[in-house]
Amino acid sequence: MIKTTLRNVTPQPLYGLYAAFRRVLVRIKYTGNLYECTICNHHYRKFLADGSHGSVWKKLQIVGGGYRENAKCPWCSSVDRDRLMYHYIKTKTNLMSGTKKLLHIAPEENLAKIFRRALGENYTSGDLNPDSRTVSERIDIRDIKYPDCFFDAVICSNVLEHIPEDLKAMRELYRVLKPGGWAILQTPISAALKNTLEDWSVTLPADRERIFGQRDHVRIYAHDFKNRLEQAGFRVVVFDPEKEFGPDLVRRFAFFQGENLYLGFKN
Repeated sequence: MIKTTLRNVTPQPLYGLYAAFRRVLVRIKYTGNLYECTICNHHYRKFLADGSHGSVWKKLQIVGGGYRENAKCPWCSSVDRDRLMYHYIKTKTNLMSGTKKLLHIAPEENLAKIFRRALGENYTSGDLNPDSRTVSERIDIRDIKYPDCFFDAVICSNVLEHIPEDLKAMRELYRVLKPGGWAILQTPISAALKNTLEDWSVTLPADRERIFGQRDHVRIYAHDFKNRLEQAGFRVVVFDPEKEFGPDLVRRFAFFQGENLYLGFKN
């Protein structure tokens, strides 16, 4: 609230100076070598806190969302899920060779910059409400205006929980993926629920925040998220970073404890 008030009452050039000075102080304050950002490669004694304090996140043991003490990089502002996705892409795929076509939905700003540099014209970023800084075009994932089997890879992180017709969106993402292609399909998932929580009578933003954790969420996914992706056609692999990368690396990069990657493949 304090930052928002300052931004609103301070002339823009002055606020820009204040914000830059504050970033420098934060980076100095957190200087150390306990944690490393896999995106910008800077080292810190800890990362910044991030996420919502809503009670539903804790009550339903939602992995991939809610308040985290050690989540955001002081340098590039990447959060835990960004670092996890990027480390997987760097170490387990050949996407960064620059020859593959990537569709990136609701792109994370730091990742968008990296992919745009590496892939050039092979990078497409889309959002229903485009932001010119990171998004190249308007894309509704329920009706993607690209032909079948067009992209080698798709990244769609923390989007599907906003979409009422999520199965339709999943099928569209599958349709535009080439045979042999892969997708990262991330969403907050409740470890306490067996089945996805949905209630279409909940329409008010305040009620959605109370029940689903955020004002623009329409559900909380559960263990059946994998089944939903398979219904859309994907062959799904649940990638466990601690098992595949080792617990030391998971701690070093401060990935979200217990968060897996949901990988969808098209045979």
